[in-house]
Amino acid sequence: MNRCDIYNLKVALALRQMIKEDSLAANQISLISSAHHHFTCSARNNNCIVPLVRTNIGKSAIKFQGPLVWNSIPLTLKDLPLPLFKKKLRSHYLDNYSILEK
Repeated sequence: MNRCDIYNLKVALALRQMIKEDSLAANQISLISSAHHHFTCSARNNNCIVPLVRTNIGKSAIKFQGPLVWNSIPLTLKDLPLPLFKKKLRSHYLDNYSILEK
């Protein structure tokens, strides 16, 4: 895994913990299902709202990076128990690499 994938793994784990502890509002992050009163595909996928940011500092904040990373995770992984979530997410990132054969 490269540094970017390790970063995404850590951000995904932090966001998952915030969702389970219902502490998203403290970090200015919200799920799409809490913003809409009607059913949408993104709400069904348990996605987060990606805020509009204007600076590079804003793009590096957890309130921007967290939803980007979370929304890129397949729906099948989002509701797994924590140990299985970590294992499957790590495998998901490792699947992007190919092993060169000699």
